[in-house]
Amino acid sequence: MKVNTETILLHPKGKIESYTLDNEAGFSVTLLNYGGRLTAINVPDRDGFSENVVLNLENIDGYLADQAYFGALVGPVAGRIRNGKWKAHQLTQNQFPHHIHGGGAGFHQQIWHSVPFVTEEECGIQLSLVLPDGTDGYPGELQLRATYTITKNQELKLEMVGSSNQETLFNPTNHAYFNLSGNGKEKISTHILQIASDQVAELDHEKIPTGRLMDVEGTNFDFQSPKLLARQFFKQPQGYDDAFKLKHKEGQPQLYLADPKSKRKMEITTSEESVVVFTTTNMDENYVVCNQKMSSHLGIAIEPQGLPDAVHHSNFQSILLQPGIPKKHQTIYQFGLIDE
Repeated sequence: MKVNTETILLHPKGKIESYTLDNEAGFSVTLLNYGGRLTAINVPDRDGFSENVVLNLENIDGYLADQAYFGALVGPVAGRIRNGKWKAHQLTQNQFPHHIHGGGAGFHQQIWHSVPFVTEEECGIQLSLVLPDGTDGYPGELQLRATYTITKNQELKLEMVGSSNQETLFNPTNHAYFNLSGNGKEKISTHILQIASDQVAELDHEKIPTGRLMDVEGTNFDFQSPKLLARQFFKQPQGYDDAFKLKHKEGQPQLYLADPKSKRKMEITTSEESVVVFTTTNMDENYVVCNQKMSSHLGIAIEPQGLPDAVHHSNFQSILLQPGIPKKHQTIYQFGLIDE
């Protein structure tokens, strides 16, 4: 197990560094302390050839200009908050009139303090950050710790802990876009997706939950058994940008993604109430991702989090962070090969 460090940019706000966590068996993870962004997860395919299974931008300038949260830690609150309103607090309306993904000074645009660590069984990076009281309208000084850890058996663990000196909101996620074909060779249409979810949040025309949870049985949102994404897109041409309420069963992952051609698979186990799945449908952009122009279905964003806009729906799990009581969120990404 080892960690390699590279200085990328001496930025006015601090030194931006890249860290590569390597289990020395073909599995490695590269991330930036800028936004805690995952820039590469290298995973062996059926022939033992390791390739990157997350979409990445060309260079640091791309990340500094990024508006699509590539690989980033997102918070204090992931997703949308209607009108940016919570109690008497007005949050930044950065997707006017709504608040999205923590606002203009959210986790994704911060240079985090970083400390590498290595043991015989694992290695990782502990990131820490303090957001002052009032940042993007959030009350309280928010103290954060995010730890990325890899293991010998191709696990990537992400643990995020927040604490505050005032009642505030905390619902973070990671916003990596996955493509298990490796280096973006194929579209995600070839992938198979399964989600342990029998309910999906109903959304209004602005993609904000109405508060109603809809049964997925027999609908285009039913991923309770493995589904080929190409078939789902045929039935659902607009693709997916939806919050699935998860079922938790001891010892079982909540999400399964696989690429039959490379035989790579990823299983996600999370503490979170839901997962937002965004299939990049019609995401045709001018910037370059994985050495090609960003295009529809090039990646699938998988964002474990509390249900969006939870502050306005009492039937959703609370995302309140009480003063002096730390709150922990954990997601484990397990990579491997489909059984032959």
